[in-house]
Amino acid sequence: MKEIVSTQRLDSYFKDYGLKHIFKENTYDYCRIFEYAKGEMICENGNTISYLFLLVEGEAKVFTTLSNGKIYLLRIENPLSVYGDLETLIQHEYTANVEALNKCICIGIPMAHIRSAYLDHAPFLKFLCMSLANRLDKISQMSTSNILLPLKNKLASYLLAHKESDTNNINVKSSFVDIAEQLGTTYRHLNRTINEMCLEGVIDKRGKIMEITKIEDLITLAGHTYRY
Repeated sequence: MKEIVSTQRLDSYFKDYGLKHIFKENTYDYCRIFEYAKGEMICENGNTISYLFLLVEGEAKVFTTLSNGKIYLLRIENPLSVYGDLETLIQHEYTANVEALNKCICIGIPMAHIRSAYLDHAPFLKFLCMSLANRLDKISQMSTSNILLPLKNKLASYLLAHKESDTNNINVKSSFVDIAEQLGTTYRHLNRTINEMCLEGVIDKRGKIMEITKIEDLITLAGHTYRY
């Protein structure tokens, strides 16, 4: 992890993500920009909270480690994601691990400042509520779908959610092991399902680049019950 000192860059992030109406004017004096390399931990379960983190660049995975040592993937997140929102309100250590899947940039705001200046600031509290509500909705959707839907349907929804806006291509940034965990399956089952969809002509896979060749078929498979 390294710190980036750039007021201009901080101002750009605040404008891009509409943060200026959420935080008070003097917040710039407290903000720090951190860069994490792939594989570095942004937050670790049980650690004392020093910052409220805002993910503004990159992709990160949130996971917990079970008592038997196995890792349970909770979600894969993109900007703008918040780490420490729940802990801000209930004041305990981080409850999950957050690991950078590629280069990640986070804005860190000291938790001491957040708790002293923002717990009665309505725009910030609304921001936290929306962050928590969106997470709860996503977890609910994923839990239901992991139990009820076949892998092919979940994979179709995942591919549509990660499709480039101007093409039918998906540049897979996460490892297929991580994707399998997120979809509640094994790597081998995921690989078989991808190959099956390739044989059916729905998608075409070239390394980590996938092309949707039958978009309507994929939309039909995905339905409207699962989001990433």
